[in-house]
Amino acid sequence: MSSPSASPSGARRGASAQDILAHHLAVAKDFVKDPPVRPTTKRASHAFLVGYLINVALDGILPGILRKKSASEALRSLVSGPTFRSASSLALYSLLYRTLIKHITRLRILLLDKVPSPDSQDLSTHRSRLYARLTRTLRSAFLVPFLAALAASPASILFPNPSLRQTFSIWALVSGIESVYREARRHNSRLVSWVPDFVGGGFFYALGNGQLLWSFLFEPECFPSAYGKVILARSTAYIPPRPSGLPASIPWPAPREVADTIALLSTPSSTSPAYPAFSAPLLSALTPLDHATTSYSLINPILDYSPAHPAHTSLLCAVLHPTEPSCWKNFFSFWVREWGASARFVAAFAAIGQAFAWKKMLKDPETALFKYAKAVVQGATVISGSIGTAWALTCFFQKYLPRTFLPRSRYFLNGVLSSVFILAVPRARRAQLGSYVTRQSLASTWGILKKQGKVKSIRNGDVFLLALGLGMLASLHENRPTALPGSTRRGLSLILGPPNEAEKAVLAQRVDPSADFKSE
Repeated sequence: MSSPSASPSGARRGASAQDILAHHLAVAKDFVKDPPVRPTTKRASHAFLVGYLINVALDGILPGILRKKSASEALRSLVSGPTFRSASSLALYSLLYRTLIKHITRLRILLLDKVPSPDSQDLSTHRSRLYARLTRTLRSAFLVPFLAALAASPASILFPNPSLRQTFSIWALVSGIESVYREARRHNSRLVSWVPDFVGGGFFYALGNGQLLWSFLFEPECFPSAYGKVILARSTAYIPPRPSGLPASIPWPAPREVADTIALLSTPSSTSPAYPAFSAPLLSALTPLDHATTSYSLINPILDYSPAHPAHTSLLCAVLHPTEPSCWKNFFSFWVREWGASARFVAAFAAIGQAFAWKKMLKDPETALFKYAKAVVQGATVISGSIGTAWALTCFFQKYLPRTFLPRSRYFLNGVLSSVFILAVPRARRAQLGSYVTRQSLASTWGILKKQGKVKSIRNGDVFLLALGLGMLASLHENRPTALPGSTRRGLSLILGPPNEAEKAVLAQRVDPSADFKSE
């Protein structure tokens, strides 16, 4: 006896059920992809989801992987108050922006219908020229998204993590200025035509590194901690590690303490000059001293137990490379020791980038592998070259410059000169590294100025910076999206939505957007 499913009627019933299930799945997929809600609400829901996922990743998943939080604490971030506040902040910003841009556009169109063209106005008086300039500003297609982004920015006050909000504010401001500058440069605007051609990513990378090196030594509290860990981890040839056979009872300075001592040795005081001389303890072994090797107790174990080579005549060099009296030989050994470690460090991050571009890798694996290897070599050269040259120039300046000549400020020049290895990477990568270092330098500079009492913190001042940066980015996103990097453009599309083509079509009849960056 045949089963019911084997009969023709059973087959028809089974096929019908599959068709119904496939139909419902297609309906559900279309609903998720394009729900029947207003575009403003749809974009706000997307922004809410983005904010939720970002906070879960930063506050739960990443600390859980790094074992900074237990599994229960990481899971708690799924329903925590900060997670929903982060999501609500982005959703409110998106909702306000899309609502404001619609109403400001309508108001602007009404005003444009009532004001005469700047070409038909009388420019004989100062008042009429000012009126004509205001009219040209009103006719700019960049005005509406800029004002909408400014007005929506108070929503970021809801963001629960002030430090992360400050970081994002600096990123938005720097990225906005860079994008506007590149677009103005592309249109030969008189506003930026006076800037020399060499001013770019490499230039700001060098200036930022100069400030950061000075801050690393003399204002470590205002130096980015993650950046400092990378520097110290890649400086084992200049910060002597603890000898393996040294008894645990004998103290050994930490890498940060060695850097603090270097800053102390480079700072003149009323009792001692900068960069003091050195006499090795081995030379006085027959006549033991009644006092310590030096007056700097932290570094005495390095000098006594490394031990410092008798050929050293400078205390700073004896601390940086105690067993090798030649500064040049130690610099070359740094390359041998650190370049491979830097290559492994860069390779891990480059592999993550390759994983996101897996389609291109499968399409042309040979080209992808070559680009991967090239990126690793370039990145390792920049990291090892910049750090090693900065340490080597410390010895070079001490040997060839007078002690009293810029004893502390020379480290700024040191950082600038050691940044020459930025030329090892392509121009696009220079711009990215220059942007990153500039953001770190701005944050460090502000911290130093605030510590010295030269500036005062403004409550929610980072919101003003965020508003200005997002205003510039939103203006380009709505009118010149190709002027923004691909990652920035995709991120803004998730929160602000794609450029409103309907509004741009209406404005195109009244405004010539190409005139915004042209010289006046």
